[in-house]
This record gives sequence, structure tokens and C-alpha cells, in this order.
Amino acid sequence: RGLGDVYKRQEHYHVPRMIYVNKMDIMGADFYHVLDMVHERLKCNAVPIQVPIGSDDSFEGIVDLVDMNADVYLDDLGKQMVTEEIPESMKELAEEYRDKLLAAVSDFDDEIMEMYLEGEDVPADKIRAAIRKATVAVKMVPVTCGTSYKNKGVQKLLDAVVDYMPSPLDIPSIKGIDPETGEFVETTGGMTTPMVNSVGADFDIPKGASAYANPGYKFLRWQSVDGS
Repeated sequence: RGLGDVYKRQEHYHVPRMIYVNKMDIMGADFYHVLDMVHERLKCNAVPIQVPIGSDDSFEGIVDLVDMNADVYLDDLGKQMVTEEIPESMKELAEEYRDKLLAAVSDFDDEIMEMYLEGEDVPADKIRAAIRKATVAVKMVPVTCGTSYKNKGVQKLLDAVVDYMPSPLDIPSIKGIDPETGEFVETTGGMTTPMVNSVGADFDIPKGASAYANPGYKFLRWQSVDGS
């Protein structure tokens, strides 16, 4: 229930998001079951951009569905990693989820749709651009995986945050109170724009409501109608 409530608030405030399926090395880990649960319970357009190589004790690495290669870890702490061809035993599954990824992003890029329908290879850069476009527009939720405790998949997760999550300049302008003048102002993201100190009563935000600060909003604080 807690995750569902948080997700509903993110939907309400139009917050771009990603999903990271952690602890892939733990007994009972099942990436595909988690994916099914996300689709069933959250009703969101969750699209894997990675799939795991193995699970439990056999978790070895990650297949990158954008670049169509495999990151394989050679030690227990994720310090030694090699990028190589997708293992033969994973190729059919990787092709299946690559096809699902292309079908999903083709809705946001006409050129990708044309290439996909004609069976042409789609460049990785175009796929990344389409994923970012859909993610920033809150039309798609990229899904990644790994095991953070052992530092496996964390590198790919950070790369995905950079590639697909919005920068301050991607966030629409917002209105707030100028801390120096007390006047309402409209501001955008970026280091040189005025900082929004609080949101005014005109926004009709319930007292005690959670505050969601998108990148670029900095220290955003809700102010209730009665000023508390």
C-alpha cells in the first residue's frame, strides 16, 4: 500500500521516475515477477531497459537492451566488470525484451516506428533520446536491475539517471514567493534563477501535504492557507 500511495502522489505531481529492482542476488529474487506486479498494481508503462543475467546465487550481470551487450561481473563486489556479447542462453530473451522496448519507444518517435516496422536496426542514440523524451513526459518508466550491496548494476543505474531523468532545464517554470520581496514570482530551473522559498495560498495545497521538489526547484516548501 505504501508504494502505491507514493506512486499516486508522483502521478499527481507529474514526477518523472525510474524503477530499480534491487537485491537480484538474494534467494527468491525474480525480476519478471516484480515487473508483472508493477504492471498489475501500479498500472504504469514500466519498460525494462535491462534484464538480469541469472538470479539468486547465479546472478552474474546485466543485459543492456539499448546497446545489446552484456555487463558481466567477475568478482563478488562488482569491482571487476567486462562488457561482452550477450550469452547464448540469454539471446532469445534479450531479443524479446529488446523488441518490447522498441515497440514502447516507437510511440514517441516516428522515425523509430518506421525503422521498427520495416525491421531495420535502430541506433542506440535514437533509442536513448526516445526513452528520455518519454520519461521526462511521464509517459514511460524505465526499469533497471542490480544488487546495490555488492555494487553490481549501480554503475548502469547512475548512467540511466544521467541519460533519462530530467535536468533542471527540463522542468516547467513554477510560481512561488520571492524570499526578499515577498512577491509572487515565476522561476525556472538552473543555478542562476531566483530560488523559490515557498508556495503561496493560491495553489490550494492541503495543510500537511507532502512536498515534491523536482530537480531545479531547490528548497521548495509548501505554505498552507492559514500560513502555517
